[in-house]
Order: sequence, then structure tokens, then C-alpha cells
Amino acid sequence: MIIQKTAEDITGFTGGDLLFWLLVIFALTAFFCFIFADSRPSGRKNAQRRSAARRRR
Repeated sequence: MIIQKTAEDITGFTGGDLLFWLLVIFALTAFFCFIFADSRPSGRKNAQRRSAARRRR
């Protein structure tokens, strides 16, 4: 792929490194979203509703 090769040239990352960093960024984003959603009562309510819906199924 041309795009991937260009990205490698610009950043100096190989495809594996790029995948690794994407995973790290995704994990951090999910982690922070989880914390912020949990700190708000509305987020906790939504989580309870989601788990209740899962139990019902």
C-alpha cells in the first residue's frame, strides 16, 4: 500500500509499530472514557441499564 509506505517514511515506524501505537492510543482512550463516564452519575446509570438489558436477553 502506498499510504502505509508513505506513513512509514514520514514517521519512521514499521507497520507493526504503527499497529502497536494505535492499540496503545485506543486503550488509553477507552480507559479515560471509562473513568470519566464512571465519575458522572449519568454514565453509571447507563452502565446499569446496559447490564440489565444484557441480563434480560
